[in-house]
Amino acid sequence: MGISFKRSSRIDKKSDEKKVHDLNPVNHVHSVDEFKQDQSAIIAIQRDILTPLLHQPSNLSHYGDAIIQDQQRFLAQANIAHSAELGRLIQNIIAQLNQSKKLFSAKKYHFLHRWFGVDLEHQAGSINFLKSLEKSIEQATILSQCVYGEIMQSQHNFKALEAKREDMSQHIQAAEQFLQQSKRFASSAQYESFSVRLDKKINMLMTSQHATDLAMAQIQLNQNVALTILDRFNEAKNVLIPLWYQQIRASHAGQSPAELEKLNRLREQLIQTLNIEPSQVQSTSMYQDQSQQIPNTEEK
Repeated sequence: MGISFKRSSRIDKKSDEKKVHDLNPVNHVHSVDEFKQDQSAIIAIQRDILTPLLHQPSNLSHYGDAIIQDQQRFLAQANIAHSAELGRLIQNIIAQLNQSKKLFSAKKYHFLHRWFGVDLEHQAGSINFLKSLEKSIEQATILSQCVYGEIMQSQHNFKALEAKREDMSQHIQAAEQFLQQSKRFASSAQYESFSVRLDKKINMLMTSQHATDLAMAQIQLNQNVALTILDRFNEAKNVLIPLWYQQIRASHAGQSPAELEKLNRLREQLIQTLNIEPSQVQSTSMYQDQSQQIPNTEEK
């Protein structure tokens, strides 16, 4: 995500980035503009927020808290809540498809089977199976539309999180610079207490941002998994399932070995398309636990 919060390497990293930009005139112009904007924002934070804190040190406890609260809100809103449920429903559809191997296979009925209606019973079982499968597919279709909306919302909130991450970077850099600069205009007694508390606050903000970064990485993973689930389900529903239904009708009409073999191949292709690793499905529900571990940066 591009922003380093490691205090000891900040200066070195900026120097390295400047060397890279110097090799490219176009990038060099762009980077200078960005630096001016960032430094302007940092100076504004130092002037409007940090300098007054020297005279109102009790408010230092809340420095950066608004950003933390915004991040927590965006993390909660970035959750793709129904992705795991859709994955489980698709696994249920796969289980139903596996059961169909017994229903749609070559059957030979002799006179007694027909006399006792075994053929009709088998036919009724096939019809009930297809109705049950269609119901599951309909439920998954409705759920997939919900998941699509959640993915769009998640992507929107992820962009907001990236913007808040930049805000946090500016607040941390402003505080680090102010920590050194305030030595020159604050009294020794005033600075000693303030500097200890500000240094502690900087570390707290870094710890909080690190936890948010982990949650953001999980959000991206969840989005990718949810999109994969949607793509596979839509391919199965719109292409493979209609072909499979068509082949079921063809195999019932003739029940030739070639038709049944084609039916089996289509079923296996359908199962492989729908099948998502269980670990991937489970990962979509992990990020919320991580986001709840973001520490409160307010001093005790």
